[in-house]
Amino acid sequence: MDFPSPRFAPDRIKNVEGCIEVAVKQLTIQGSAVTDVDKFYTKETDTLDKMRELDNAHLIKAVAAYRKGPDRCFVFPWAQGGSLRDLWRSYQAILDEDLVSWAINQMVGLCDGLRLLHNKQIRHGDLKPDNILCFMSGNNSPHQRTLVLADVGLAKVEECESNLHFILTEVANTTQPRTSLLHDQWLNVTDNGTARTLISRLDWPTSRVCDPCAALDFQLPTLDLRRSIEELSNGSDKCSLCHFLFRCLTKAKAKPDKSLRLLRDDASRTLRVPGSTSPVISIYFDPASKDNTPSYAQLGLPILSECTSEQQFKVLNEWINLCDTTHNCNSAQEHDRHMEGMPTRVIDVGTVDSPSLQLVETGDSIRGKYLALSHCWGKLEEDQKFVTSASNFDNRKEEIPFDKMPRTFQDAVRTNRALGIAYLWIDSLCIIQGDEADWEAESAKMEEVFSSAY
Repeated sequence: MDFPSPRFAPDRIKNVEGCIEVAVKQLTIQGSAVTDVDKFYTKETDTLDKMRELDNAHLIKAVAAYRKGPDRCFVFPWAQGGSLRDLWRSYQAILDEDLVSWAINQMVGLCDGLRLLHNKQIRHGDLKPDNILCFMSGNNSPHQRTLVLADVGLAKVEECESNLHFILTEVANTTQPRTSLLHDQWLNVTDNGTARTLISRLDWPTSRVCDPCAALDFQLPTLDLRRSIEELSNGSDKCSLCHFLFRCLTKAKAKPDKSLRLLRDDASRTLRVPGSTSPVISIYFDPASKDNTPSYAQLGLPILSECTSEQQFKVLNEWINLCDTTHNCNSAQEHDRHMEGMPTRVIDVGTVDSPSLQLVETGDSIRGKYLALSHCWGKLEEDQKFVTSASNFDNRKEEIPFDKMPRTFQDAVRTNRALGIAYLWIDSLCIIQGDEADWEAESAKMEEVFSSAY
């Protein structure tokens, strides 16, 4: 027994005809997971030990913890009322003063229990109705139930000190004290330097314009087009700007037989039709613009890059490159440290030229950058779930069929390849579904998996 005998609490356990009813939680060790399960067993034992010391009515008091061969077990008092979810399903409540008073008292008690845990730097990590147990007391009256926080297998003991991976960027490399939230003011400063570097590498095509459009002076407060809607329509076939102006002004319902003018609004960096407050055109300039560039115009592109296009991935790669090379918050030492903490399994996505997919176990041999996909499973039938299970585990290590993947997974794989990152972590594929021991071991690492992802 890991818990000393004086901590045994027989008064908290139901005795029926001389028999003691208890609940046993078993961690089963499979394959090569001995070290991991032992680690989680020790961690949960320490957490339960601290919870007993707190002696709070709303925190579970473990009876014992023991090892038996390959198994690691915990013994708990039997919750006669099941879980809070069971209570919701089975109890036909009458909404009266007693019920409201009981519910409020239980919520206050649970919050107080959490507060005591937090004071010990313990975060529960898996709060849900199934992990709140219902104990009967007194005459088993509905309002004599006590709700108790249980199942701290995913609880995490937070250190008092953090590290550079989690520190605010504003204080990462400074000895100055942190700015109080009361005085922390953020300014929306346009970073044209970064934008100019990015856009200049996109090879964005330029448009040809007709002579009348080329002669337009966008510096003037009033832009006199000296043409009608009909004239703009006639020039649309050969001039991109004529076509653009025709579409915008037609949509704005400009008078077709008038010589058109546009008024400049410096505050919003837009142009509007006289007599209207609604903007018709926003103004930008690209890095290639050298002459006749309006001072009020913003550096940019005419349209956003298409999703998954070469231009879009060039932007993403340049953002990442700028972050890696110029942001002091992400030091090389920190990055190398996190590369040592690879998940147990990752997906090798191959490359654009060699698009193979397979599940790999990292062990001590595989190290490198990886991306982690956060996604919503949604309501799926069993045959719709694309997962790794004990039955297909070996097949996943040989090959993962790309064309059978859900669209979200396919997009993640394409992104990995376009960014030149070899590994991808997806919970449904990298955790063996239906394997309770593997799920418990891997889900406890989930915070580290996401925080260490590139």
